[in-house]
Amino acid sequence: MQGNLTVLGVKQFKGTVEGLAFDHTKLLVSLPFPRARAESNIGFDVIEVPYGKSENFEEFKGKKFPLQIDADYEVTTKGIEVFELKIIPSPAIPAKNV
Repeated sequence: MQGNLTVLGVKQFKGTVEGLAFDHTKLLVSLPFPRARAESNIGFDVIEVPYGKSENFEEFKGKKFPLQIDADYEVTTKGIEVFELKIIPSPAIPAKNV
């Protein structure tokens, strides 16, 4: 699938925990609650979305959040996984004359 996602934050980890090696980046993505659950949930929630290895974290350094991305992603029974993305530049905010 191809589409826009709102990223609220990014986290990465590379190391070992209890003898197991980990190396990943995860995007914190805002998604609306399903309409079918409107009686108990309204608004938006945040989910963690895998985005490759820890080196992918570097492309987000210095960015202002939240940000929009144009992503190539897949929705499966395990959730969403992003394979490629392009950060959509924020529109310039004109300076105010005081």
